[in-house]
Amino acid sequence: MKYLVTRGVPQGSVLGALLFVIFINDLVERLNNFMRMYVDDTKLMSRAATIQDRERLQQDIDKCVEWARTWLMKFNVDKCKVMHVGRSNKKSTHEYTMKDEQGSIRTLSVTRVERDLGVLVSDDLKFGPQCKAAAAAAMWKFTTLNKVFFSRNATLWEILWTRPTFVHILSMPSKPGRPIKKVTLRCLSEYNDESPSTLTA
Repeated sequence: MKYLVTRGVPQGSVLGALLFVIFINDLVERLNNFMRMYVDDTKLMSRAATIQDRERLQQDIDKCVEWARTWLMKFNVDKCKVMHVGRSNKKSTHEYTMKDEQGSIRTLSVTRVERDLGVLVSDDLKFGPQCKAAAAAAMWKFTTLNKVFFSRNATLWEILWTRPTFVHILSMPSKPGRPIKKVTLRCLSEYNDESPSTLTA
């Protein structure tokens, strides 16, 4: 059964996201490896221990490009990257390629840290980069507030410090929000040590 779509959907609407998910849903069924999609953010995940594993992953990349061409869509090749997760495959020299809009085959760059839905993910699956980014964002907010509010009233700064700034630390995922490693705790404590030291009751 076919239906004609004679009008567009406003960008940012709930219906737009739902229709887009339905539109791209068949892409997963074409692939050999595991895929994760969140709206227009797509990730292919595969074990790459053997040559056959790498070839299957490359085939899936090619299938994604072909699917996009069929449905008049495109992948942003500049944003498509490869991350080797784990100890044994970090030294892999295998290159994965992808066709751009002009049909030219381009080699995908390798990345060690990538932002995924607002969270920095590293190839060693540690939370150091995310912790540093969150602490830096919180410190930037504190610096801005420090320039605006000249008062050193303790009650005022308790509100300013613990709510709008420290939320950057607490907004991290559950594990980095409750860090175990000393280096992560040190990162958070360095941020906390910068809190206003001269306050009046």
